[in-house]
Amino acid sequence: MLAPELELNHGYFDFFLLPDHWRFPMVQHSYILELKCLKTDATPSEADSQWQQATSRILSYAQSPSVSQMLADTWLHTIVMQFRGYDLERLEEIG
Repeated sequence: MLAPELELNHGYFDFFLLPDHWRFPMVQHSYILELKCLKTDATPSEADSQWQQATSRILSYAQSPSVSQMLADTWLHTIVMQFRGYDLERLEEIG
């Protein structure tokens, strides 16, 4: 199941991916993806500030009781991706 822009903890995460256990019972992983886009002329401090905000936001989503309820015994991966234009600037699994 893909849930884009799902509201949680007074915010919206970009993508929440849950396995379809009915069709794929062997899948044991769920994902929250937070996507951030920098202006092409953003400074390193602006990039770092945006990254810090994204990591704190995604950790807040992951700790929500609603997320825990939806996980259904899967391993949660929280991933932040930061783009500059069309290029991937930074990618990390947080937590």
